[in-house]
Amino acid sequence: VFQSNVSSNAKTNAYDFMYYALEFLSFIIIIFCVVIGANMISGETSGGTMKMLAIRPYKRHKILTGKLTATIFLGVAFLIIGSIATFIIGIRLYGLNSLPVLVVFNAESATTMSAFALFLIFLLTLLLRIIIYTCLALFISTAFKSNIAAIIISTLIYLFSALLGNYLGGNIVYACLPFANVDLF
Repeated sequence: VFQSNVSSNAKTNAYDFMYYALEFLSFIIIIFCVVIGANMISGETSGGTMKMLAIRPYKRHKILTGKLTATIFLGVAFLIIGSIATFIIGIRLYGLNSLPVLVVFNAESATTMSAFALFLIFLLTLLLRIIIYTCLALFISTAFKSNIAAIIISTLIYLFSALLGNYLGGNIVYACLPFANVDLF
């Protein structure tokens, strides 16, 4: 339904614009969250401040959970701000007139759904994608003492998975790769 090369109705509407804009914006948000997440632990380890945190009476899992929650919250805040901004711009440029759209689930069942409800589902899948890549970056950050290495490896994993998804999305071999199914929408 929402694709970068096809409108969801006879002509482009605000929901189509919001989808296009948020696909691009989510790429930037995820890169930002990956860089911040990859720098969380390894940056403090290389800077020596992790030792200061570790001697405090806080459990290590609470420190990691706090850092992960803060990074995810930042990504969610950017996603909400971006959604509101693209919604306002989309209404001003294209209007909200949208018919119900046809949705196919797992190539088995088809139904019609309002474009707004489908867009909310899209936002939830973007949120899950942000959480997955932020967690991955934080996990890589705990494995490396060098924050530069953690940032580079985390960013390259996301960039390669995004690029391979665009170029090999229909290929059967791509479906077997680990990050092939991160885009749940």
